[in-house]
Amino acid sequence: MLDDLWNFLVDVPGEGYIIESFYCVGDECNVYKGNIDSSAIWKFDLISSDGSIVKEFEANIINYLEPRICLSVDSSGKKVNFDISPKDCNLTEDGFLCIDGNNQDHKLKLMIKKY
Repeated sequence: MLDDLWNFLVDVPGEGYIIESFYCVGDECNVYKGNIDSSAIWKFDLISSDGSIVKEFEANIINYLEPRICLSVDSSGKKVNFDISPKDCNLTEDGFLCIDGNNQDHKLKLMIKKY
């Protein structure tokens, strides 16, 4: 959904975002949660539910017209890139932007909500 992704990117709330993520490598999946500060939306960390693992995320716009973003995740010292286009995004009735990404055996689902 073109408007869903673009509106989330350009209309940054002053309080930032809350985010929940499912990240899978092969058959092993983990839940990560965190906050995105409104002054630094392009880099953020998510923490596993037991607090032991931190995933570092970085987002870059790769096409302003579509729009299309690249989400990079540090996974065990290796950068994994997810090419996210509007078709990978949808806005739920309760206000979450859901983003699904795939890169070979790495799968990502982000649920982002404005504070």
